[in-house]
Amino acid sequence: MNDKLILSRVAAIQRYLEMRPDSADTLEGIHHYWVRSRGEETMEVTQAALDYLKVAGFIESSTTGNREIWRRPSPDTASSGD
Repeated sequence: MNDKLILSRVAAIQRYLEMRPDSADTLEGIHHYWVRSRGEETMEVTQAALDYLKVAGFIESSTTGNREIWRRPSPDTASSGD
């Protein structure tokens, strides 16, 4: 997978959440609405970007029903970094 595309998608998701920190959505919603995919990047690129951000601690996911929801960590679940 193209690292440049993934990092571009990472930056787009970070920008979106910096402006809308309380947002939460599914992979599909993030792919189509948060980063406005123009069709040239697959949903797999968006998933790779979400995985990257999760490992970095910038976002978290939870399952509601059969849907995985992505959002910034709530203050009580975020690691302190101290």
